[in-house]
Amino acid sequence: VLAKKNDPPRIYLEAGAGTGAMTHRLVKNLRSQDTLHLVEMDQDHCKALKQKFGTLTNVFIHCKAIQDWEPTTPDQKIDAIVTTIPL
Repeated sequence: VLAKKNDPPRIYLEAGAGTGAMTHRLVKNLRSQDTLHLVEMDQDHCKALKQKFGTLTNVFIHCKAIQDWEPTTPDQKIDAIVTTIPL
């Protein structure tokens, strides 16, 4: 559900980003006005995510469990959630 060129900015959340296999594809299609939040609780995976995506200004890496993550503001709307976590 990635945005088209003239769509308003979107906010995406990847829960359990791991080492970034799916993230790589998301970032490739992310527009500069979009935001991607990566949530990963494994500290080694977080280090890998920071190395790969830490310089991108519209990608935010949160090193915590998804149930402990909260949006930046209470009214922040997430447009799409992506996960490959086996539930």
